[in-house]
Amino acid sequence: MQIWKLRFDPQTQDENELLARILRDPAVVAAQFNHYIELRSVTPNDPEFGKQWHWYNTGQDGGVAGIDLGMRQAWDITTGGLTPNGDTIVVCVIDDGIDTTHRDLKANLWVNRAEIPNNNRDDDENGYIDDYRGWNVQLKNDNISADASHGTEVAGMIGAVGNNNLGITGVNWKIKIMGVMGGYNSAKEADIIQAYNYPFIQRKLYNQSGGKKGAFVVATNASWGIPRTTPADYMIWCNFFDSLGHQGIINVNATSNSNIDIDVTGDMPGGCGSPFIIVSTSINRLGDLVRGYGKKMSTWPLWANRSIPRVCAVHIP
Repeated sequence: MQIWKLRFDPQTQDENELLARILRDPAVVAAQFNHYIELRSVTPNDPEFGKQWHWYNTGQDGGVAGIDLGMRQAWDITTGGLTPNGDTIVVCVIDDGIDTTHRDLKANLWVNRAEIPNNNRDDDENGYIDDYRGWNVQLKNDNISADASHGTEVAGMIGAVGNNNLGITGVNWKIKIMGVMGGYNSAKEADIIQAYNYPFIQRKLYNQSGGKKGAFVVATNASWGIPRTTPADYMIWCNFFDSLGHQGIINVNATSNSNIDIDVTGDMPGGCGSPFIIVSTSINRLGDLVRGYGKKMSTWPLWANRSIPRVCAVHIP
């Protein structure tokens, strides 16, 4: 590149005169001072942020500094909310429920403004009656807080309100979290398809109406699966990720909680070949792998500190 860095003694040479002399040389295309730069990062004021080593690991609690997602630098660029085109960003959490009264979550919870709650009508004609707060696959209503344990934890990681001087910080300070309750402990594959169908319908309506109906769902997050199996027997499930992706939705799913190579043992949906699914595993604050693994998996930090909201693991894109 033929770029050189020059040193001089400012006690004996005026810097501006020196720069002017250099610029007068016809062989010099450009010359400038070596300016200091600032590190652009943002630290939220939430009181539990210092415990969230997965966002910013300084070596606290015996961890290894730098084993984190570097979120302070990301937050300097964006903290979520709207796209440049003004679309409200929505992430669908498919889990065992979300505490809709949680003070560090409720401002970021999505509601279906086109639906009048509890009038026993499908006001927005999306195929779901009274889906004001989301959808409960088994109860066929919008009660998404029936259990609300693991789902609240995951929702907190994705979208606990940031910089509000309360609780923890979500990866997105401003976002809308769509809750779908999929009946985790007793769910069958048909429940899975129904759960994914809700964000699919909402995003499809949004696309077809130019944003007048539905929701701008950009991602789903789920923590369920079937270990030691191959996708050959689950083609409807695997293919549904393609359907979601074609509407503009990326899908994140946790892998097995056991420390196994899913490329060898098999896993669902980890074995699906869809380009629209990200399968995640976890590491601890030391950088050690603590969950299932495979060549095509993404690795995320695991946090086991029980604060507000309680958080167990990161399963977000």
